[in-house]
Amino acid sequence: MPECLSPDDLVVDIRETYNERAAILEHDAGLSRKVAEALSEVSIRVYFADVRDTDCLPDAPIRRVTIITHGQTLDEVKRDCVDRFGIARLVGVRAYQGDLCLSE
Repeated sequence: MPECLSPDDLVVDIRETYNERAAILEHDAGLSRKVAEALSEVSIRVYFADVRDTDCLPDAPIRRVTIITHGQTLDEVKRDCVDRFGIARLVGVRAYQGDLCLSE
């Protein structure tokens, strides 16, 4: 995963996740494409986690990790980040506040 995604990269990653989720809903649930896209759009959540490179040094560089999920809450993402990176390395997690603008 890149250290920091550019806005264009983030939009591409979000769009890929959106399209993949819509295709799964369309195929597995037998939904129309329009309904599948609508459900995909409302379920996608984007979060940013700030993580230290190491838990040994309090002044270690901090990297931003972009997390794209399907419906996970902020608390669920925080728990996942603690499990993945450890409490000492996790500086914080915040939700993306912008408009995803996934509908074409």
